[in-house]
Amino acid sequence: MPPSVPAAEPIWPSHAFLDAAGPIAKACFSLVSRWRFWIHRRVESIDFLDEYRIHRRLSVDFTVPDMPVIHEMASATGGPLVLPFALLSKRYLRNFDARDEAGRPIPVLTSEQNHVVALGNPRSNRQRHP
Repeated sequence: MPPSVPAAEPIWPSHAFLDAAGPIAKACFSLVSRWRFWIHRRVESIDFLDEYRIHRRLSVDFTVPDMPVIHEMASATGGPLVLPFALLSKRYLRNFDARDEAGRPIPVLTSEQNHVVALGNPRSNRQRHP
């Protein structure tokens, strides 16, 4: 098991995320539909902890593509990028964390943020759910 390291702090307050969610959604859709152009390698390893549990690791080698939607997202977020490395079902995730190449924690979208991005229209979502 990896050593216990504190979780990454959220990057955005909720209002700032909503302001950037449209460009994030547009970029994520574009990136998911073009994975083979920017993700170069995925390596998965599985450790069997006992008869009921596993520890799954996924390593991803990638290059952020030079695409207009990436520039629009960076402009909207003030720099941080949201990159869709995998589509995972949260109901199966336990003790999930994401790390950079040095083992430092990196932020992952919350369920609420992911929902807003998946809808692709954060303003209409905000009006329906004050």
